[in-house]
Amino acid sequence: MRVARSSLQIRCCLAVIVALTNPWSRAKAQSLNDAGTWALRASLSLQGDDERQNAVRAKLRGAYEAFLPRVTWEHDLILGGKIDYLPDYSSITNSYYGGIDTMARRDPNVYGLQLSFPILDGLKRFNDLQAAKSALREGVYLNIDKRQQVLLDTANAYLAVLRDRKTVALRRELVNDLTAISKRVGVQYAVRDATRADFALAESRVQAGLVALEGARAALSASEIELQRLTQANIASLERPLIPSGALPDTADALRQATLAQSPKIRAAQLGAEAAEYLAKTAYAPLLPQLNLIASRTDQTNLSQIQNRIRDTSVRLQLLIPIYEPGAFSGVSAAKALATRKRFESLDLERQLVAANQALFQARRATTAQIAQARQRASEIKRVVDGYKVERDAGLRTVIDVLNVQAEWTEARVAQVNLEYERDRLTYTLAATLGRLDTGERPPP
Repeated sequence: MRVARSSLQIRCCLAVIVALTNPWSRAKAQSLNDAGTWALRASLSLQGDDERQNAVRAKLRGAYEAFLPRVTWEHDLILGGKIDYLPDYSSITNSYYGGIDTMARRDPNVYGLQLSFPILDGLKRFNDLQAAKSALREGVYLNIDKRQQVLLDTANAYLAVLRDRKTVALRRELVNDLTAISKRVGVQYAVRDATRADFALAESRVQAGLVALEGARAALSASEIELQRLTQANIASLERPLIPSGALPDTADALRQATLAQSPKIRAAQLGAEAAEYLAKTAYAPLLPQLNLIASRTDQTNLSQIQNRIRDTSVRLQLLIPIYEPGAFSGVSAAKALATRKRFESLDLERQLVAANQALFQARRATTAQIAQARQRASEIKRVVDGYKVERDAGLRTVIDVLNVQAEWTEARVAQVNLEYERDRLTYTLAATLGRLDTGERPPP
């Protein structure tokens, strides 16, 4: 019993600690910035992209290390071999050894150290280094674009939850109003002040409102599940975010210039094409002369019957002039074609993003104008609703008139909510394409 009580106390303490440290468990409304922070921490795709960037950094270190000399230990152990001379002469240089042949009669065992430093390598190391630098900067922009996408998805999910909660509230309000009207018509029907058709119509409108309310609840549940998937946190009360409308250019031409200059996706594609061009230059290296500086110290043992060891210490220059290298020309052609393809893809991406952003800009401007019209329409219908209620009490309006205008008022407000969501979604999409949703890692100038 004491053990169980202690275990319960420990779990209660842990629950209190989690509640105090988890910002999503606090009573205050959570902001979109909080949601974005949790989404960045929980994003597996962003973590995978960070590992890709680590691999690129490792390649850059390797490109720098390629300028260091190569040090090797050589050890050749001959298992069997024999050297014959034609004509065969025996070298008798010392009568003390009884005329023992000192000519090498077998392959010697060789071991020693060798240091090799390439002086000229067809600019292979230089181009590899430049390609690695371009790839690193490309990776930074890819990481920025990935972060923008995570924040954009989170913002869309966050706004969708707010939209669906408003829609559920409006649908619930409509059901309450329709229920009140239905009850009132039922009382009137009981005293023969309304027809059975009026009562049936009011009841059918209540059922239709309940169906629409259940659909809105289902959409809200799906939105909350999506936001929870992105943030990996419980969904608390959400506050209205500050829409980054000021981060967008005022004109379509300014948006085009900003897209070409600031879009992380475009910059990443351009640097990827630049890296491919350096790799294409690297493919020429096997066709160019190479000059190496070699320093070695080797020992040869078991050389002949009388000579047991020869030590060779030397420093020399090695010049290699390729005459024919199989597959080298094909490699050059393949690398050049790949670089050209990367360049075409980069240009095509520029055109696509510029056109897409201009279309989003026009759609956002049109949606903003529609929101103003929707607000005016909802305000006018609200005055009609109030007037119809008074006229209904005076017997000047039928039940169907009141039901229709009540439903139209709700649909007008739901349409306004959807238009506001669409405007905000377009705003966040444009800001994400310009890399203005986050101030994370930036590439070096």
